[in-house]
Amino acid sequence: MFHVKHMITNSKTKLIYCPLCGSEKHEILFETLDYFLTGEKFCIEKCKDCGHVFTNPQPPESRLGDYYKSEEYLSHKENAEGLLDKIYATVRWLNLRTKYRQATKGLSIGRLLDHGCGRGDFLRLSKARGWDTLGIEQDPDAKKFAIEQHDVKVLSPEEDASLAPGQFN
Repeated sequence: MFHVKHMITNSKTKLIYCPLCGSEKHEILFETLDYFLTGEKFCIEKCKDCGHVFTNPQPPESRLGDYYKSEEYLSHKENAEGLLDKIYATVRWLNLRTKYRQATKGLSIGRLLDHGCGRGDFLRLSKARGWDTLGIEQDPDAKKFAIEQHDVKVLSPEEDASLAPGQFN
């Protein structure tokens, strides 16, 4: 991996360079709010050189769990209990398929890295379609679920420094 230059603004990290290729050229695709818990504003940006799409600014690693730790966070629920849960599960599956098509478009099957893999649903789908997958996940409960329920390999963020650049498609 390489060092990503950034600046700190309002307790979030504003990326100056693309976290994937290091380019300074990126554009805001749209702005959004965290409607679920914090109400904070984020931009979704796209690198003009490599096409990587990322959230900017990024919360510090120490606060990432704040955005997911809730009994109402449906994607971490194991069983669909009510109508809303079942609708969410269906939409999530459709979204995963769309995400898969977009992420792998024009690529031969190879090695796939999902940074912030959550419960590992995307890794499971990609692995089932022939990819050699690896996930990075900060939340220990989500990481444990991914490993135990989906039989995928997941590292903690502090373990990702051992990954060599260019080893993933």
